[in-house]
Amino acid sequence: PVGLSQVNQPAPPFERVAIYSPEPEAAVFGGILLVEGAMWPLNDTLVIIELQDDKGKILMVRQLDLRGDTYIPFSTTLPYTVFEPTPARLSIRQVDDRFDALVYLYSLLVTLNP
Repeated sequence: PVGLSQVNQPAPPFERVAIYSPEPEAAVFGGILLVEGAMWPLNDTLVIIELQDDKGKILMVRQLDLRGDTYIPFSTTLPYTVFEPTPARLSIRQVDDRFDALVYLYSLLVTLNP
């Protein structure tokens, strides 16, 4: 063969995101959702963590700058206000700015309580 070799990093052997807290379908109390985990980012764009209620209303958004070619630990809080138990979706996503498209999405359901 002629030319330079191109070595591509292997994909992670597991899911790109590991969420330690909250657990799926957890009941959350006190107005603050603690999100702890690790992510193997696809690129250098910001990682977006979003909390939406069951009607699609965005309750809170955080942007994290996670860069690296392995799992990067993170911890953040998402304050929220609800007046009754509210089903919500916690999502973690990353876009590819070359295509202006979503390239990764992970989500789980929780119940927010006052």
